[in-house]
Formats: sequence, C-alpha cells, structure tokens
Amino acid sequence: MVPPITILFTLGGRLMDDPCRVTKLEARGLSKVFFGEEGKVKAEALREIDLKIHLGEFVGLVGASGCGKTTLLRLIDGLTPPTSGNVLVDGQHTDCPGLDRGFVFQGGALLPWRSVLGNVTLGLEARGTKRHEAKKIAEEYITLVGLEGFEDHYPHEISGGMQQLVNLAW
Repeated sequence: MVPPITILFTLGGRLMDDPCRVTKLEARGLSKVFFGEEGKVKAEALREIDLKIHLGEFVGLVGASGCGKTTLLRLIDGLTPPTSGNVLVDGQHTDCPGLDRGFVFQGGALLPWRSVLGNVTLGLEARGTKRHEAKKIAEEYITLVGLEGFEDHYPHEISGGMQQLVNLAW
C-alpha cells in the first residue's frame, strides 16, 4: 500500500475561485514504482497523483518518512522518470530537468571553498553568464532571500538555515 502524502496549499495572489488562475505545474496520473532483482516490484512510491499548482501558490508536502514526498519532487523536477503519468510545466509535457523548476535538497549542496556570492553565481557561471552579470543577478537573489551583507561569508560561517537560503538563491 502506498502511504499518503498531504499537500498543503497556501495561496498568494489570486483567490481559489478566480477563473483567471494560471496553471503553472500539473501532474497527471503520476506513478512511480521501484523495481528490484528480476524486475520484481520493490516498492510502489506513488500511485496516480493528480496535482495542479497555479501561479502564485505556495505548496508544502507533508507526510511520514518514506511516503513519497522526495520522489514526487524528483519526478516534477525531471530527475527521476515516472513509471506512468506525466508532468506539465506551463502546459508543456516535460520529462527532464529544466531551469524553470527546482527544489532545495534536505542536505546542503554548498561548496565550502566558495563564499555565499560564489556559491550563488556558480550556476550562472556554468551557463556561460558573464562574470559581472552573474554577480549582479546573484546579488539580487541574495537580497531576495534575506542574506544581504553575507555575500563574503563562507558556509561554515553561517547557520544551517542561512545555508539553505543560499541553496534556494542558487
């Protein structure tokens, strides 16, 4: 039996009954089964999840350990292929990672030898963004997550919560 996931919605922006709401992300019949040796079912993580998230909504997933929260996020992000069903972003089917979505992993992913600013600019640099433009964009995101003034600090110099904010800005 698949354990339940509770999806909590806190809306921002438009009211729930507003017909002009724009669907940003949708899961249709999303299922994930993990197979073991000889193709035998090892675990059924998710079964036929239908989900719509509208522009401006804030969504939280709550559930017991092993109920499929991370699996659902990995499916939405395109890091894991579904067994069945599909994910749509802005109405378009997607099955691979994209710059239009992401999530912060439970464990930190910061490079200890790079400052807050250095960690946030890393992804931009990897995409070929010019250094001065990457710095400008990164500074905007650092301010957005409330870490202005900590740009030159290294991961070991800031709290775990602040490290997660750097991951979010990244």
